[in-house]
Amino acid sequence: DLSAFYLDFTKDILYIEEADSPRRRSVQTVLYEMTLSLLKLLTPILPHTTDEAYQYLPNHAFEHAYLENMPEIIRVKDNELLVKFNRLLAIRDNINKALEEARNNKVIGKSFEAKLTLYPDQNMEEFLLSFSDNLAQLFIVSQMEIKDQGEGKYHFDGFMVDVLPAEGERCERCWQIVDYTNNGLCVRCENIVKQ
Repeated sequence: DLSAFYLDFTKDILYIEEADSPRRRSVQTVLYEMTLSLLKLLTPILPHTTDEAYQYLPNHAFEHAYLENMPEIIRVKDNELLVKFNRLLAIRDNINKALEEARNNKVIGKSFEAKLTLYPDQNMEEFLLSFSDNLAQLFIVSQMEIKDQGEGKYHFDGFMVDVLPAEGERCERCWQIVDYTNNGLCVRCENIVKQ
């Protein structure tokens, strides 16, 4: 479930960020290591297929995939980090339920058309604000705000949420709804395209 979450929100980074940005390179490195490990694991079962795929993998170490050793197990030693991400996954699952219901009620189409307003309790607010990344990007919506007071339509453990249509213009490159676009591009995309 963590890998599906990772792949979901990193698509935006892969497709939109500038080619040599550290965030994009980080995602590419993880995907490369995952692909290489998967090829190593499948080689005893599908040697010809994995070897063919291995040939397309840049910077491979050997002439053939079956010359590689099995991948080493990498254990995450930071249990606190695992607990934090599992909690974030649970929050995201609840937000996805709210988005799905809003979709069924024709409030929004795709999740990028949504604006989330979260009404968290104090503990949840501190937890959400501990993420330095853009929370809207993690939840795959265009706009998001956190309010101390109010009540949302959807009630979950530790927070309530409203799902409304995002207001503004749609960027033709990243598809996010932003306050304004210039020649169809948001400020972020315009800066990347200029380079």
